[in-house]
Amino acid sequence: MSAAPRALSQHPQSAVGPQPLGGGTAAAAAAGAADGAEPAPGAAPRRARGSGKFRFWHDERRFKGPADKCIVQQALFDAGGVRTGGHPKCSPMPGPLGFQRPSDWDLLWSPARTALKALPAVKAGQLVSALPGMMSVTKKRRLSVTLKSAYGGDAFSLVPLTFSLPTELPAWRAWLDAAAARGADPGPWMLKTAQHLGMGLSLLPGEAAHARALAPRAPPAKPWVLAQRYVSDPLLIGGRKFGIRLWVLVTGGAPLRAYVSTHGLVLFSTEGYDAESLSDDGAASDDSDGEEGGGAGAGAGASGGGSGGSAADGAAGRGHVTNYAQNVDGTVWDLDMLREHLGAEAYEALWSKLVASAARVVAATLPEVLAEAGKMKLPAHSTFELLGFDYLVDESHHPWLLEVNGTPSLAVEHSDARVEALIHEQKAGMVRDMVSLLGVATRFDPRYELVRAAVTKDKAAARRARVALLAAASDESAFALARAELAARRGFVPLMPHFPLREAYDKGYALPWGARDYKLAEWMAAHPEAWAEGAQGPAPSPEAQGQQQQPQRPAQRPKAAGGGGSRSSSSSHDNSSGNSSAAAAPAPLQRGPSPMEVS
Repeated sequence: MSAAPRALSQHPQSAVGPQPLGGGTAAAAAAGAADGAEPAPGAAPRRARGSGKFRFWHDERRFKGPADKCIVQQALFDAGGVRTGGHPKCSPMPGPLGFQRPSDWDLLWSPARTALKALPAVKAGQLVSALPGMMSVTKKRRLSVTLKSAYGGDAFSLVPLTFSLPTELPAWRAWLDAAAARGADPGPWMLKTAQHLGMGLSLLPGEAAHARALAPRAPPAKPWVLAQRYVSDPLLIGGRKFGIRLWVLVTGGAPLRAYVSTHGLVLFSTEGYDAESLSDDGAASDDSDGEEGGGAGAGAGASGGGSGGSAADGAAGRGHVTNYAQNVDGTVWDLDMLREHLGAEAYEALWSKLVASAARVVAATLPEVLAEAGKMKLPAHSTFELLGFDYLVDESHHPWLLEVNGTPSLAVEHSDARVEALIHEQKAGMVRDMVSLLGVATRFDPRYELVRAAVTKDKAAARRARVALLAAASDESAFALARAELAARRGFVPLMPHFPLREAYDKGYALPWGARDYKLAEWMAAHPEAWAEGAQGPAPSPEAQGQQQQPQRPAQRPKAAGGGGSRSSSSSHDNSSGNSSAAAAPAPLQRGPSPMEVS
C-alpha cells in the first residue's frame, strides 16, 4: 500500500491530475490537497474533489478502441472510481504503463500480459486484472496440454482432439496411421498459429495437414502451435455456422472461484456452410497480431477459424469461420435469441453443458494457479482475470471449446446501430456485473482507513487498518470474500458447484483441491439460497440504468444460406440439426465482432 496520502503521484506524464478519495471525508480532502491540475488533453473525465472511492489505472493504449467508449472505464466511474493514469491514445507521448507506476492505483485494468508485470510490486489491498496460472489455458498451445494433464483422455470431451506442435507431431502421426489402418476417415484438421484476429489458420485433410505442419515456415509466416480435428457436423442455423462467446471471471485460487456470465453472444459466419469446400480463394493473408485476445465486437481478436494465407495454403473458407475479423458486420444474436430458436428445453440442456464445461476448464488451471501463487507470494485477493470462452455446438448439441482468450476484446462497433446496441447491451451488462461482483466500491476501504489514520495520526485506527489488511489471508476472510462475491454477482453464475472435486478421487483426475475448496463446496451445498438463480447484487447506478435500454430488434427473419428453405417460428422449438439448412432464426441482429474459432 502506498504510504503517501494522495491519489496520484505527480509524475509529469500522468494522464489525469491528482484526485482525492474516500467519499468526501476530511481525510480524503487532505489526501487531495494537491488537487487543482486540469486533465491532460484527451484524458478521461475527472470526478469532483472528495467524490472518489478508489483509484484505477486504465492502460488505454493497450486496448482497442477509444477510452470514451471503454465500457470498463465507465463502469469503474459509476462505481466511484477515479482514473489516475494511463496515457490516452491521442497523446503525442506514450507515457508510462500501470505496472511502472504501482503506487498510483488501487485497481489496474490492463491486458493480462502487461498486468502480470505489476504483480512483483503489488501491495496488500491492490487489485490487478491478471491471475497467474491462467495462461495454462489462454495460450493456444497449452490449452489441450493442460486439459490432458488434468483429465487424461476425458479432456477430449471438452475440446476436439488436439495435438500441440511441434512436440506432439509423432503422436499425431501415430493417430493418423491408426486411423488409416482401421480404414477410418481422419477428417479435416485445423492448423493454428499463436496469432489473433482470425489469422494463421489453415483447414486441410488429415495427411495434407500433417505434411503442412512438417514443412518449414519462412518468415513472416508464424509457426504452427497446434493441430485440431475439425468439428465436421456443426449445428447450423439458416445454413450457417455459429459460435458462442461466453465470459468467465476467475477471482481467486484459494479457494478456486470462478463465474460465467449469463450475458453472451451468438456469432454467425457471413457465408453458408459447405462441408465439401474447406478453403476460400478470397482468404486474405495477414500475419498481424494484437494485444487483446478474442472478443465479440469490433476489433475483436480471433478465436475462430480464419485466414492467414492463400487458398493454396489451406486457409479456411469463410463459411467455416465465425470470427469477426473474417466476417465483418455479420449476424449476431444474444443468448435469449438462441433460446427462442432452440426452444427453452433444448437451450437449458445446452446451457447446463456449457456451464459444466467451463467449470472443468477453469478447474484444470488449479495446479498452475497454485504453483504460481507459491512462487510469487502475492498478497491475498490481489488478482482476478476475465476470460473469453469460444464454443462451437455440433448437431447433437454438444458444446466444443475451441479457445480461451485472455483479455477478450470489449470494444463495441457495428455498421448496424441496432446490432451495435445489442453488442453493447451484452458486454456492458457483463462488465457492470463484474464490477459489482468484485466489490470495488468498498473493496479498498482498508487501504484508505490506513491513509486517513496516517493523516490524522490516529495510531489506534492505523493498527485496526493494518490488522484488517493482514487478515485478508485468513480462512475466515477468504470465505467472507466468497460469500460477498456470491451476494453481488448479479448476472454471473458460480462455477464452484460444478467443479469436479469428487472426480479428482473417483476418476484419478490430477487436481490438487485443498481444504478451502471442499469447505466452500460444503457451504454452498448447505446454502443454495446464496447462489441459486435470482441472487442479485446492488442495483445499477442511475447512469448505468440509463444505458440498459433494450435495442430495437429488426422484424425480418434471416434467409438461409446455401440454398434451403426457412422454418416457421412455430417449429423453432424443434432441435436444429446440423446441416439442415431449414432452420430459420428469430430476427437476427446482424452480428458484431467476435472471434470464434473453427475446430
